[in-house]
Amino acid sequence: MRTAATLHNASSNAGVAPAARSAPPAQTAVAAQAQVAQPPAQDEAPPKSAGELFVPFIADDPSQVFASPTVTYHAAVQSEAVDPDWGPAAAAALRDFFIARFGDRFEIPYVDCRQDLCELQVAGRPGADVQADMRDAQAAMHDMKQQSWWIELQFDQESGILATSPSPYERVLLLWFFSRK
Repeated sequence: MRTAATLHNASSNAGVAPAARSAPPAQTAVAAQAQVAQPPAQDEAPPKSAGELFVPFIADDPSQVFASPTVTYHAAVQSEAVDPDWGPAAAAALRDFFIARFGDRFEIPYVDCRQDLCELQVAGRPGADVQADMRDAQAAMHDMKQQSWWIELQFDQESGILATSPSPYERVLLLWFFSRK
């Protein structure tokens, strides 16, 4: 009986002369080095933008019977009218908090505050220390509630996720929702 590995090896070696299969070790080493020196494949996709990384968390998927909480929360934010007195001020406070704390260490592709709800999207930079970004983002979310503007703007409840994007460009993703009293 032939296994898949046996069939793969047989097809990979088909048409190869026996002399080529038993190349001297020096030639084999040179061939291996030449393979390593090759540039990366042209078909490798470039990293996604920070905004694109959040789409799976907020897009409605009609094939799913139960929408994830983040899809539901995102839809709730989008359904609200904007309170011109609260919405822009609340969005600025959230954005300013992250910028003051981290500078440009994180990207903030989206902050939206409307009548009573806000959505905040924060992404770590490509190549950053994912462990440190995860830890520091969690601490920031905790510390945010201690800020004077949290009470002034009447923020109340919050819920969200802290995740990482898929490799090869692993990044921390923070998607958080807020309500006011």
